[in-house]
Amino acid sequence: AQISMNSGTTATIGADQTIQGAGQIGSSGATIINNGIIDANIAEKSIELFGSFTGGAGMYRASAGELNLRSSILTDITLDTSGTGSIGAFTGNPILTNVTNLGTLTIPVTRFISLNGPLTNNGIIDINPTGSNGTTQLFFAVDSTIDGTGIINLGGTFSPSAAQISMNSGTTATIGADQTIQGAGQIGSSGATIALEGSIHPSGPSSFGQLDMVGITNLSSSTELAVDIGGLLDGEFDRLTVSSSNPITLDGTLTVTLEDGYTPAFGDRWSLIDGGTQTGFFHTVNIVDAPVGQEFRVIYSPSETFLILTCDGDLTGDAGIDFFDVSLFLSYFSNQDVRGDLNNDGEFNFFDVSLFLQIFSQGCGS
Repeated sequence: AQISMNSGTTATIGADQTIQGAGQIGSSGATIINNGIIDANIAEKSIELFGSFTGGAGMYRASAGELNLRSSILTDITLDTSGTGSIGAFTGNPILTNVTNLGTLTIPVTRFISLNGPLTNNGIIDINPTGSNGTTQLFFAVDSTIDGTGIINLGGTFSPSAAQISMNSGTTATIGADQTIQGAGQIGSSGATIALEGSIHPSGPSSFGQLDMVGITNLSSSTELAVDIGGLLDGEFDRLTVSSSNPITLDGTLTVTLEDGYTPAFGDRWSLIDGGTQTGFFHTVNIVDAPVGQEFRVIYSPSETFLILTCDGDLTGDAGIDFFDVSLFLSYFSNQDVRGDLNNDGEFNFFDVSLFLQIFSQGCGS
């Protein structure tokens, strides 16, 4: 069952038309303008798109069946799912430009979707939802932005490369402030820049995970890195890894959640961002209160950002206090670095110095 046309022609679907059922729509080299509704509404059956689909005020929907984007070219359109319906690149690799996603957009294992322009994601983008082995990509072909209020799920549980947000070398990809990236996988590409302005949660809602950062990574003041901790071993806490000497600039908020029933001990240490060339720091850190006289402290070095449970006066993160902690406090204080505002009142004055002298005199121990 086909709606087809000669190559080079344009077919328009009227505003009061609904195309539903199972079959094929479009032809290679032809264009469809949809002002109505295309709905894959038969369970376990599919509508497959061929050729170019552009403009129009219509909707591309899957309410029960599968809307297969194949290798179509989709421009200025809206996608939506409901019920048991699914939309995705189930065969082929489509190209999207200025597309709005309201439902769940699926990129199955070994497939990729290319972005030739902005994408508004107000739903879910599932990259390799089965966690299978095989490179699967949401690919930025040009400089572009994903905005909206949605979620991007990375299913790279087999290996990070099995679920990627990648891009051409020399391009810049921006993930908007109201987007959430969660799961395990790989973000970025060699020679490209990824600007992460939203929430980054390596594990997602129910497990611990790892995100591998490639190329140039920039966090912003609106970024939140959310990590869960349930132990000290690999696979028991969330983290970012940065390949080779690739740069990553830190900013925004770090939120740390301890798993129910897990109680860290004095001196416990977690490498939250490992590798690369790291600059900047998180201006806000949210974490449960430590035992009296102790503190969960985030320590930054050129190649690692780690969290340690240590004493109040330990600013260097070596589970002890000495001259180097005094020197580091004075550096923070004189440069009006927020880490020198020990009482968190937004000012740098005698009260910060007094508080440091107090916690330093308490010594350091378990």
